[in-house]
Amino acid sequence: TTTATRTATPTPTATTTATVTVTVSPTATPVPTATVSATATPVASPTATGTPTSVPTSTATGTPIPTPTATPSPPPTPLVTATSTPGATATAVLTPSPQPTLGDCGGAPDADGDGLRNDCDDVDADVFVRRARIRGGKPTKGEILAKGEIALAPDAPFDPLLGVEVQVVDTLALDRQFTFAPAQCSALRSGRIICKAEDGQATARFDPLRAKPGRMRFDLRFERLTLTEPFAPALLVRITTDPASAPVGVDRVGSLASCRVTIKALLCVAKP
Repeated sequence: TTTATRTATPTPTATTTATVTVTVSPTATPVPTATVSATATPVASPTATGTPTSVPTSTATGTPIPTPTATPSPPPTPLVTATSTPGATATAVLTPSPQPTLGDCGGAPDADGDGLRNDCDDVDADVFVRRARIRGGKPTKGEILAKGEIALAPDAPFDPLLGVEVQVVDTLALDRQFTFAPAQCSALRSGRIICKAEDGQATARFDPLRAKPGRMRFDLRFERLTLTEPFAPALLVRITTDPASAPVGVDRVGSLASCRVTIKALLCVAKP
């Protein structure tokens, strides 16, 4: 596109200028006579004259830009995240229990008074878990530790010399069971009963509490385990004796929910 621009160029123009010349003539009366003569002197005056000058002017040319089209993508698959619920109590179930009627399982002994004999009931008495620790990590580096007390009652006998079965469960994936045969348990003169596996990886110790008649303190220790973390409270411990088979024997069950969860461990301590 061409745009015209005017440029001023000076052009000479005539301008008249008057010049006065005085001539004196000798006459009788010496009176000077003035003679005026005009002489034109050209003087240049600038005159604006338009001269076209071409100046390039850029012209924008539009290029169409494609408009992106949204393509719906399939919704993401939700991830299942395990969330522990404070105060939740896990339920220990070794094998599917039969659905007895009172006619089949009523009567004594019934330690918890729920109308079901001990050999039909999954929970007959309580276990007071005071402290527990579950640790995972590398294979054969895991461990389960639990300490607490057991309440004795006439309808809930406790004789570890007949064998002991222990189950430890959390609210995620932990569910381990340990069994001590009668030959693996022995009593000392102090009244302490010690059950120990032949490989030394599982130990259960029971001590009568002289300051608390009718109670025994237990200390469970299972080592060199392969456990898969994470873990989540609550932690449940079940101890079965007389005989050591759930739910036929006397099942003592207790749980502990005041726990601290780490990447590879679960640490539980009963609140005072």
